[in-house]
Amino acid sequence: MELPGQPRRQVRRRAEGGDGRDLQLRQHPPDGRPAADRTARHRLEDPGGRARGCRRGDHRADHRGRHLGLPPERFVWQYRDSSGTDKEFHREGEFTPLEFRDRVLSDEFTGGLENYVCLVDDPREENPYGAATSVAEGTNMWGTADTSYINVGVSELKRIAKASIDAGEPVWFACDVNRQFAAALGIWNADLYERDALYGTTTVSGPGTSKADQMRTRESMPTHGMVLTGYDNEAGTWRVENSWGTKSHGEHAKLAGAGSMKGYGTMKDAWFDDNVFQIAVHRRLLGDDFPGLDALDRGETTVLPIWDAMA
Repeated sequence: MELPGQPRRQVRRRAEGGDGRDLQLRQHPPDGRPAADRTARHRLEDPGGRARGCRRGDHRADHRGRHLGLPPERFVWQYRDSSGTDKEFHREGEFTPLEFRDRVLSDEFTGGLENYVCLVDDPREENPYGAATSVAEGTNMWGTADTSYINVGVSELKRIAKASIDAGEPVWFACDVNRQFAAALGIWNADLYERDALYGTTTVSGPGTSKADQMRTRESMPTHGMVLTGYDNEAGTWRVENSWGTKSHGEHAKLAGAGSMKGYGTMKDAWFDDNVFQIAVHRRLLGDDFPGLDALDRGETTVLPIWDAMA
C-alpha cells in the first residue's frame, strides 16, 4: 500500500563482477527527477573533491556516511590523567586523524606496527597449522591490506602470549566473548554453567561439538577483542583488560580485594582453549625461522572468503 506523498521503496540486486552479493536500496519519490539527480546528493567526497560511487567496497563507506555522517577532519585531543591524586587535565591541541595516529602509535611506543604479527588457533583440518592465511576483504580500515595471520594452534598462542607478557608487553586477542561468561563478576570459565546437565544435551562433549566443528557451523567465532595483561600458571588463569570498565566488571574488584582487579576480568585456561582464536605479538618473539613467517611476509597466503568463521 502506498500513501499519498510518500516515496515508494524498492530493493534492487546489483550483480558486480557476476557475484550478485551487493544490495542497493533506492528511493523513487513521485517527483519525476532522474535517478542520477536524486542519488548524487548522497555521494561521499574525498579530500580531493572527487565523488565516490558505490562500486565494490565504496558502497559500504557511502551507506555509513548517509546514516552516521562524515568523519571529522580535525578534532581536539584533551583528557584528564587518572593516575595520582590531582587528576591533572591535559590539552594536547588539534589533530587530524593521521596526525593523532602518528603521535600515539609512534614507533617509540609500539616498536613499529608493521612488526606485529597475528597468530591464530584454527583447528579445522582444512586449514593446517603452520600455514599463512588471509581473509578476502577482511579489513576494518579503508585502503589497508586484508587481515593475514599464521595458524599455530592454541598451545603456541599461550606460549607466545606469556612470553610477550613476560617482556612487559600486553597482548591483544580475539575471542568468542559471551560464551560461559559472567559479566558482573568478570569471569570467563568453560565450566561456569552446566547447561548440558540442565537440558540433558551434549553440546560440550558430544559429537560435532569440538572447536573446529563449531567454527564450521559458525556456532563459535571471534566476536570481540580484549587484552591479556597477566597470567598465573599455578591457578590456571589469565588477567584480562576489557573496554567495558567497571559497569561490566565492577564486582570483580570485591572478589580480588584492594581494588587491584577493578575493571579487569579473569579467564580460566580451559576457556582460552575453547574460545580464544587470535593474538597479535611483536615478531621478535617469533624468530626468523618461525613456520609460516616467510610466506606471510611474501604475501603467499591461503585466502579464506569473507564469510568464513575467522573473518
